[in-house]
Amino acid sequence: MRLFHTQTQDLPTAPGWVAKQAGYEVQEIPFIFGPGEPEWSLPVNIAFVPEAIRMHGPNDPLFYVNELYGTVRVVTHDYHVYTYASGLLNYDPTGPFGGAGENGLTGLAIDPTNGDLYVTMLYDDPSDTSGATFPKITRLTSTDGGLHAATRTDILKMPGESMRQSHIISNITFGPDDKLYVHVGDGFDATRGQELTSFRGKVLRMNRSGTPATDNPRYNAGNGINATDYVFAYGLRNPFGGAWRDANPAAGTPAQHFTVENGPSIDRFSMLVRDRDYLYNGDNADMKNFNIAYSPLPTGAFENGERDWDPSPAPVNITFVQPSVFGGSGFPDDKLGHAFITQSGATHASGTSSKAKLIEEWVLDPDGTRHVPATGEPANPRDLVKYQGSGYSTAAAIAPGPGGLYFSTLYPDTNPDPIAAGAKILRVVYTGAAAAAAEAPAPAAAIAASAIPTASAIQAAPMVQPQTLAGRPFADDPKAMREHRRHRGLWFLVDGQA
Repeated sequence: MRLFHTQTQDLPTAPGWVAKQAGYEVQEIPFIFGPGEPEWSLPVNIAFVPEAIRMHGPNDPLFYVNELYGTVRVVTHDYHVYTYASGLLNYDPTGPFGGAGENGLTGLAIDPTNGDLYVTMLYDDPSDTSGATFPKITRLTSTDGGLHAATRTDILKMPGESMRQSHIISNITFGPDDKLYVHVGDGFDATRGQELTSFRGKVLRMNRSGTPATDNPRYNAGNGINATDYVFAYGLRNPFGGAWRDANPAAGTPAQHFTVENGPSIDRFSMLVRDRDYLYNGDNADMKNFNIAYSPLPTGAFENGERDWDPSPAPVNITFVQPSVFGGSGFPDDKLGHAFITQSGATHASGTSSKAKLIEEWVLDPDGTRHVPATGEPANPRDLVKYQGSGYSTAAAIAPGPGGLYFSTLYPDTNPDPIAAGAKILRVVYTGAAAAAAEAPAPAAAIAASAIPTASAIQAAPMVQPQTLAGRPFADDPKAMREHRRHRGLWFLVDGQA
């Protein structure tokens, strides 16, 4: 078997991005855009192929990317970029940023049983003459191993639920119950979240077919299927991002879904609870309800001085680093179970921001509340990486992948046109304990108290171990991962040759 090692200089530190914690760096990824394949344009979501179904050849899909104006791209293990599906929008989404141009193709989830893609977007209804657009969910299937979409099926359309700018349908995930959970914004109509007959301002729960789950809180087939049958939670404004935290058997807690939501000027970070009314009804103060990221202190800060989400830092997406996904993405044990949230700040703004253009780390207790740091523990929340350049880059999509956290900058850094090609997808990597020596880790007792999984529990967690190593990225192999932590390079096992 031949081992190929790309040296550190082949993965340069991304210009303008700075690690705010010792032992981490932001790397550029050497994507290869083939003929006719432009660079990234408005990449709003990233989803990795689930490990249980992922193939490991260099030409097999590794992850998919949604671009806001109607294209899904696929990245293979050798970092070639292809167009999986294009022209998904049946209307012209362009317009000013920020303003009417903030709409299109948003959420992305991969079926963990067969690799089908589920995407959320807006559509134009030809029978509607108002010029409005409406939300829908589409399933995309492939017949060539996931490289190109062969079929498109709309599993749920929501006619009459008018929406266009930013407060639109967004996050879609598969829950541990094998159901789809879908976030829908209020369409800039603050009354809709409280109306149980409307899809807007809700988290919906449904089957793969697009039918409502029959055990939903308000399901009642006796009066015909309508929006009420889909409602899992309501009273929301613009819940754009969402992610699942794994169950914690040691603490006796099930898997939990968390949402990041934009408010008028107070943003919200909350745990999803069945049939909960999140109480947004048009008042900015409504966003304080059930809000992990709100501090009641007069200073507007937590006990460690870290600011809350008032004023708004504009959170976009959230993910968790956990052993079940790429073995924790090469992050150290004391990061496992933590949430990482992209905060974009003002729309297409240049330069730096005090509380945005960054990835923020949060530690949550088993009950879903913010962990209050004990003496000697780091601040909570705290920044992981931050943009400190003069351009337009920010942080939007985020997902745990091999060897690190992958995230998008949404815009080209130096081009004043926000929709032009040239945005980046970068990777935050842990570069090793030696580099982090300047920052003391949390005491073991404090980590245990916050119910973060222990190293022994992580080692005991089942991992998919393919039979062949040929063409497999380094992060699939624990030995290669250890080498990566020493050398900070990118390992590939190529061709199976000696």
